[in-house]
Amino acid sequence: EEKPECAAEASEDDAPEALSEGIPLWLHVYDLNETTGYLNNYGLKNASLGLFHAGVEVWGQEYFFGWGETEFSGIRCNRPRHHGIHSYRESIFMGKCPLEENGIDDLLDEVFQNWPESSYHPIHNNCTTFAEKFLHQ
Repeated sequence: EEKPECAAEASEDDAPEALSEGIPLWLHVYDLNETTGYLNNYGLKNASLGLFHAGVEVWGQEYFFGWGETEFSGIRCNRPRHHGIHSYRESIFMGKCPLEENGIDDLLDEVFQNWPESSYHPIHNNCTTFAEKFLHQ
């Protein structure tokens, strides 16, 4: 199965001179909707809890894991900070990836193969667990 094509918007961070230091990695965090945004701010935050969607930006594309009923890849992508359903909340710089372009491509190929949409679980295997594992690979 091939990776989906995403419309990428190049940024200055993607310039070749920036790559010599590593590829910037961003974690983008979203409220699930307006109601959960309110709950996150005024109720769950005090208990160190929250209901969020998350995606990881690499080279001007944001990757996230989503639910489905097939064995096709559950990895999706969108423009950074522009999810079609969830409300953007914040971005957290996660450092720079030491991998070169081929290494990133190999990692993305592995991710697309190993995250089937049917394996999604709202608590144990979701967009936030994907983001955490992706950023630690």
